[in-house]
Amino acid sequence: MNRIKALFSLLLLLASGLLLLSPKVTGQIKPNSAGGDPCTFPNPPDYCAPAPTPTPRDPRKGISLGAASVLRVDEITWDQSLLGPGGLRSNISILNDSHTGYVKLWVDWPALQLDPEIDLFNEAAPKYIEKDNSTDNPPAVLLKGLDDQIKEARRNGLKVILTMDHRYPLWITNESLPKDVKNEIKKFINKLDPYNRVPDRLGVDSAWGKWMKFLVRRYGLTQLKKESNRTGPAGEAIDCNTNFNNEVCKDYLRYVDFLEVVNEPNSALWPQGTDKNPFMAKRVARMFKTAQQVVRDNSEPGTIALKLAGPATSDTLRDDARITSYQRFTKDLLRELGEIAFKADGNFVWSHHNYLDVEEQRNCAPDDEHCTRPLICIDGDCKRATPCSYYTDVVGKKRISRVNSVAWVESKLERLVDGYKWQGMRDPMNHPAILLTEGGARLDRVFRIYACRLGLPQPPERFLCRCFPAVDIQFPCSKAPQNPIGGECVVEGDNPEYAAFVQAAGEKMDLIKKWQAALVKESFNLMTQPGPLSKGVILFTNYLTYTDPVYDTGMFDITGSCEQYRAKATGQRLFGDICTGEYGGNQSQDGRPLYEMWKMIPLPQGN
Repeated sequence: MNRIKALFSLLLLLASGLLLLSPKVTGQIKPNSAGGDPCTFPNPPDYCAPAPTPTPRDPRKGISLGAASVLRVDEITWDQSLLGPGGLRSNISILNDSHTGYVKLWVDWPALQLDPEIDLFNEAAPKYIEKDNSTDNPPAVLLKGLDDQIKEARRNGLKVILTMDHRYPLWITNESLPKDVKNEIKKFINKLDPYNRVPDRLGVDSAWGKWMKFLVRRYGLTQLKKESNRTGPAGEAIDCNTNFNNEVCKDYLRYVDFLEVVNEPNSALWPQGTDKNPFMAKRVARMFKTAQQVVRDNSEPGTIALKLAGPATSDTLRDDARITSYQRFTKDLLRELGEIAFKADGNFVWSHHNYLDVEEQRNCAPDDEHCTRPLICIDGDCKRATPCSYYTDVVGKKRISRVNSVAWVESKLERLVDGYKWQGMRDPMNHPAILLTEGGARLDRVFRIYACRLGLPQPPERFLCRCFPAVDIQFPCSKAPQNPIGGECVVEGDNPEYAAFVQAAGEKMDLIKKWQAALVKESFNLMTQPGPLSKGVILFTNYLTYTDPVYDTGMFDITGSCEQYRAKATGQRLFGDICTGEYGGNQSQDGRPLYEMWKMIPLPQGN
């Protein structure tokens, strides 16, 4: 009996030891990760499988995650990290399973350089940007989080686009404005987000130029960053594939394919300028010239030059003191590039966003605005999806333009604009190359634009509107474009007629999500298959995997609640609009129809 008791005690001791070593209690979880699979993190525990064999990738397909993961670290923003979210299918596995070729990540300047005393280059400085990565130094935590996402992307065979978020530190944006520009926006200048004010000084020696230099040095590709075999301080051999967190491996795989130097300057930044003084176009032209010079200055022998992208134009047709249409901005920018004698080299690619092309079916070539809209097929039912709602990008001003914005931009890049021609990267057919670095179909716009096709009641035009930035002004939505403060107007959430429309939309949410998938599929095919609209296009990107209730273009429903987002999402606007990521529909962890469609796109031949 004593032998049996002794054997039982030994087995119990062994079991306890195994439990202590199990992944649930070893504590090998990414700091501030809110849970998740540690096998997806750099330097995974011993029990994890070896580094993944790169999956076949479709170089035409990109997914952009949100900027949240480089603004702060919490359980909400981690939805937008390549390594997150906690407790659910990770974003890296979503991109792997769907054979996506590119991931777009973000870098936020004011979050990393909180004040001008933070040194970007001098490791001995008291406020060096990555002095340590403890919670006492938030920029270091965020910077390491970005590094880890880039390394994990490369480890899995993904190509990476790194985009500068449209925020600038307040300590460099206090310059005075030209009188004519200030007069143009004087009615609402105090209502604009101060972080979105583009700085005036953008030369190589400016704060922006030094920030650009920091990114080029940190995330440019050198031969050393590709080499996994390193030597430690004591002369020992170190394999960076299995020692990601070793100090000598800190730059291993830390490089990106494209650095996008600006984001939606014609709609997200201010001031836009005037007809005679295109202030924003002048600033972006200067960014282009400085960025290219910084890359050239920091490309030493043995270094492969970092590729640049821009201007990531919004495809809006709105044209007023607050926002410039993509058509006017494109022409202004090309004209300004000519004024400063800028010549793009083969490592600079034009970028553009195509949300409204997708949502409004802008499928006509620039010289054929009266073309027929294609059929939209849902569950075998194919119909002409003519927009039938008043809710459009140009409500109250003009009908929806059918001209495809990508094809229109390509036509301008192909020819002279006031004597200037874009000489940047070319596609295999020698057309000017275009990266579509964001796009998709927002659910709220789908059910507003196609209300009648979805069997929804037509929203009456007499809804009262509330405007952004928030002011105590209410008026019929039909007058929204004349908003005296130049803000953005939406339907008021507590309006009883609107509430009825929201309820009807919620009951149709499963069908609306199918329309989202159908619209993206149609646009993807038009942009990637040979035809008049696809010239130059080398990448089509959908914005978001796990969606955002403010900008619901995602492939999976939100992981939290709208109340959580309202409490945590700095600068995000939920106002009274329907929270489509949470409201109604058959929510599934297997993804929306959009994700199923994205996965089923056949790989191109040769992949």
